[in-house]
Amino acid sequence: MFKIARPRQSPRRLSDFILHPSFFFLLFLFLASCTTPTLTPPPVTAAFTPAPSLAPGETAPPIASTPTTAPTTPTSAPIKIHYVGLSVAPETIQRAAQEFGWGFEQTPEASPDDIRAAAQSGAQIVIVGGQELQESARAIAREFPQVYVIGFGLSGDDLPPNMLSLGGPGSREDQAGFVAGMAAGFATENKYVTAISDPNSVEGRKYRNGFLHGVRYACPKCRVEFIDVADTADTETARTEAAKFVLFGSDVFFAAAGEAGDAALVAAAQKGGWVIGSGNDVYVSLFGNGSTAGADRVLTSVYLDAGEAVRAALAAFHDGKPLSGVQPLSAASGAIVLAPIRSPADRLSIPDQADIATALARLADGSLETGIDPVTGEEK
Repeated sequence: MFKIARPRQSPRRLSDFILHPSFFFLLFLFLASCTTPTLTPPPVTAAFTPAPSLAPGETAPPIASTPTTAPTTPTSAPIKIHYVGLSVAPETIQRAAQEFGWGFEQTPEASPDDIRAAAQSGAQIVIVGGQELQESARAIAREFPQVYVIGFGLSGDDLPPNMLSLGGPGSREDQAGFVAGMAAGFATENKYVTAISDPNSVEGRKYRNGFLHGVRYACPKCRVEFIDVADTADTETARTEAAKFVLFGSDVFFAAAGEAGDAALVAAAQKGGWVIGSGNDVYVSLFGNGSTAGADRVLTSVYLDAGEAVRAALAAFHDGKPLSGVQPLSAASGAIVLAPIRSPADRLSIPDQADIATALARLADGSLETGIDPVTGEEK
């Protein structure tokens, strides 16, 4: 084994010390301590996202020109909507324009010349309300193919590719009735519900039979009765009949029969029945936003809303997927509206509400059918 010799305690000569083995060992340590270490500089945090690796032969662009967000397609002017007419709620359209950062203009008292003027004004979207203006809207859509035109109630025959027509005979009142029927089936305690209906019109039959199937879907054992209205203006008869059915034990009522249906709902609510409206939010329109007697018995309302269908169409346009052709008012077009549910939790619980929302989504995507012919209103 190698040993290091112990140095002498008192060397008398420098040469003796230098030649000592310990001298070389100490010299090695001294020189090693004087060597400057190589330092690794700390990483520098970049203020921008590095560009991806370049293929051979490519040249990196200047850093200042590297975009931080996805580029957008430039437009010559901001999107502007011009609404010609009054028949569709302009506030819904205006809210959608504000949401998307678009401009909004309206010409309430309208004529065909106003539609043409709107198309010539630089508006990219022209919405035309009023049945009397729809044929003019079709003609002007052909004249201005760069303008997206939304109208109402036209057939699909000879419709220009830049035009969307909402509503018409294929609209799905049966889907609205189905959702109302589900709500009634969940809400009833007596397992006994009533619908006030107009069997003489296609729309009335779709509401009526859609309601029947919705109740069966939610409550197969529930009893369903109908007050069929021969004259939708006969409010007195409808009111009297509805009050009788409350006495008979029916505890939830749905109405889709014009003035007569509205009168029946008020009578049923004031006698203690729970009510579901159609056409609009009856809590606001029929019960004075809570000020009319019986307002505390309003469960909800289910109805078709053309304004919401327009809003859905504008959202599709915003996403770069404009709709065209004929789109009936339906769950798929965003037109079936469920008004706020105002009932106590023991009537329409959170799980009940979730089931209704799921059914509405399934009606929209086609995975759930009402079982009603959307053309005739008859059961399939």
